[in-house]
Amino acid sequence: MSQLLNILKKDTIYFFILSAVAATLFVPKYSINSMAMIVLVLTWLLKMDMKNIYRVQQNKIIYAFLLLYLVFLIGIFYSENIKGANKLLSLRLPIVLFPLICLTIGKFSVSQTKLFKNIFIFSALAACLYCHACIIGKWLESGTGFMELFKSREYSYMYITNYIDLHPTYFSYLLILCLLFIETKLNSKISLKYKTLLFAIGTYFVLFIIHMTSKIALIGLVLLFFFYLGRSIYQKKYKNSLVLLSLLVLGIFTASRFEYTVKRYKEVIHIFIPQKKVVHSNEGYRLYSMQAFKEEFPKHPIMGIGLADGQKQLDVYYEKIGFPHMKGLNYHNQYVQILIEHGIIGFVVFIIALLWPVILSIKRKNKEFFLFLVTTILFLLAENMFIRHKGLVSFALFNALFLFTLTNQVIPKEPTNEIQSN
Repeated sequence: MSQLLNILKKDTIYFFILSAVAATLFVPKYSINSMAMIVLVLTWLLKMDMKNIYRVQQNKIIYAFLLLYLVFLIGIFYSENIKGANKLLSLRLPIVLFPLICLTIGKFSVSQTKLFKNIFIFSALAACLYCHACIIGKWLESGTGFMELFKSREYSYMYITNYIDLHPTYFSYLLILCLLFIETKLNSKISLKYKTLLFAIGTYFVLFIIHMTSKIALIGLVLLFFFYLGRSIYQKKYKNSLVLLSLLVLGIFTASRFEYTVKRYKEVIHIFIPQKKVVHSNEGYRLYSMQAFKEEFPKHPIMGIGLADGQKQLDVYYEKIGFPHMKGLNYHNQYVQILIEHGIIGFVVFIIALLWPVILSIKRKNKEFFLFLVTTILFLLAENMFIRHKGLVSFALFNALFLFTLTNQVIPKEPTNEIQSN
């Protein structure tokens, strides 16, 4: 027992546990990630120094997360789905816990920050390789032709990510974060061999995202591409611009080889406007969910209908319009979900909790943090990330780490200077 307490006294214990929480986001069983989180909370409670509580008082942004969780808590009192509300309330605890923990434990050192990012990147790489190995094994067992790997739906989208029990949208979200880390490292002073390795891994991540055919991830990749291309041209780094254009050509060529991928990406324009007279199209439920929102929201505009009641209301609407087969399909829009369940008050608090970190990232000149938040804001338009364990934990963990723990990524004032490495 004394040896265990001695280990817990070491500040590095938080580094290892937080690294485990991040790495296990790619592990198939949710329970493993949950266990890592439980260990983190227990360690924090055992090691918590009350002297560090003053940090909470000095960082007012923590109150935004507390207020957001309070909105969820109040929502349970007028919810008709108490069981579902209790489940969501426990699921969303990390929104408060991660910021509190990261704020009170302080920052990682520069070397710890670098190592943390490496652990996360190589955990993602292992997950991608594992998924591809499994899908190739499935193809070999089928005895079909080689081109089926590129044509069939059976080797893409959720079929390729089911092996680690991670939805393609969340997998893509985490891979885009890896790409942000890789870009930072490529602009730092590292060896040519390591830079080549990271470039190869980054390229593989882009190709994997294309193979997964997550439509919102495609939009995210395109926006990131134009951001980096515009910055390279502005900084007169024409070699970088050429590399980015080469990657774009490679990405378009690769995507065009995957028949199902092409089909999925053609549907991007129908995310909110489905094809006319195609009521059973893949994106049709989005249109009907918006119609349900327009019908229900005016009835409870201020406080909403209650935590976890949004899906129940939506299922009733599907039944009413004669599409019971759509039951269970949610709004796929976190902003709409917040509005319908918590009303204008909850929505305002939610937006404050999102935009306050954005403002801080700009003030701190933290490029990685800023792009992470922009990516999150984009993904929330197409996914209810706060109703899934790995979606919620992915955001809450890295939002807190960027705010309080990871060594700050500084954007230089002069465009010709190199970005400082983490």
